[in-house]
Amino acid sequence: MRTRLRKLDDDGLPTLFSVYPEGLGVDPPGLFGGLAGGGVRGVVLNLAGEVVHDCGTGEMITLSTTDRIVEVQLAGGTGFGDPRARDRRLVAGDVADQYLSAPEAQSQYGGVAEAAD
Repeated sequence: MRTRLRKLDDDGLPTLFSVYPEGLGVDPPGLFGGLAGGGVRGVVLNLAGEVVHDCGTGEMITLSTTDRIVEVQLAGGTGFGDPRARDRRLVAGDVADQYLSAPEAQSQYGGVAEAAD
């Protein structure tokens, strides 16, 4: 899960954010051959989405303008079982629902189901 916050009004007043991403540096392993879960991070981004500051294990961030975004990403769930054994029709559904891209499906699952004639 990723949450992004920023000031909406350029009123010159400070806005404080407590950014403490729990579990930094912990890569949760998958079960029975499943892929590892996603990592955590806390960063400050510019409006283009580029990281301008990494909060590391945590800190208080003060924003006084609207041109910075605070992002906290929480750990993602881990996989269960060999991803290449997953039904390709289900993988195709995940691609259609935009849970992952076609290149990611190819890399992680070995492809998607071919369309029926």
